[in-house]
Amino acid sequence: MRRDWRGYMSNEFEVIQPDNIRYINMIFNKIQYRSPHMHREFELVYNLGCDAVYHVGSVSKRFESGTFVIFNPNQVHEIVSVGPDPFMICLQIAPEFFENINSDISFLEFDSFYLPTYENNNVSELILKLSDSYLSQNKNYTFECASYIYQIFKELLDVFPYHISTASERKNNEEKALRLKRIIKYAKNHYMEKISLQTLAKEENLSLTYLSRFIKDNLNRSFQEYIGELRYNQAKYLIKHTNKNLMEICQECGYSDYRYLYQVFMKNYHCSPKQYRNMSVGDGTVSSPDSIETKLSKKEALEMMKSRF
Repeated sequence: MRRDWRGYMSNEFEVIQPDNIRYINMIFNKIQYRSPHMHREFELVYNLGCDAVYHVGSVSKRFESGTFVIFNPNQVHEIVSVGPDPFMICLQIAPEFFENINSDISFLEFDSFYLPTYENNNVSELILKLSDSYLSQNKNYTFECASYIYQIFKELLDVFPYHISTASERKNNEEKALRLKRIIKYAKNHYMEKISLQTLAKEENLSLTYLSRFIKDNLNRSFQEYIGELRYNQAKYLIKHTNKNLMEICQECGYSDYRYLYQVFMKNYHCSPKQYRNMSVGDGTVSSPDSIETKLSKKEALEMMKSRF
């Protein structure tokens, strides 16, 4: 059944900057791929496009359109859309937003990023109403947005299992988050070089076995697989957005021989790097080495919403 979108969205849209409402950010985005990352906010991702796979630690789940997930602050997550038509509403909420009414919120952790049997009609309706208010910016819209966000979070707390972390848990989580940030930063700074897990283990003063398991548990892939993906994503970006020749790109991305670059493109795209460059001409997707996504303008967001309701 198709909803009448006019009941939720006003006629005028304006994409606003995240600091218009303190501690809140909403992004209307066509995410095809977002590499493993973390941030200090809670993030509610409402999927309105094709199916998407979310990787959180060692857990991977596929969700269809109309479903949502919730990520804790500093929880590593990766997003992969499975289809040609992605569209997601991403609501990011810093814990400080709630501190005046609940001082424990900074220590709250949801025990699962999804509920397999939860009927999320209430949250879905609230997100649509919030989107209307957030983008249209009618008079006193900030109060209306705050009201919807409180209702959304209240609904999540009613149905999602969660706990208030202890001082010991918080210390462990902080150390884990800092270690992950160092690992990701180290990998991104050195993937173009000859790099090994042994070198990183020495940097972290950890055993090779422990570090290997830590990376596998938190990034859902081995260290060498992660390095391979960084090289591949950077190569795709350079092929698509620069005129550098393929040998230059090999050297910049850490491929010692063009054959390795050729093999990875044949495996993933069934074409050569040169053919991929020709295929990419005219593709307006905003890309970076870490993501393939398009953040929508007000007109694009409105049309996308109308097409789904």
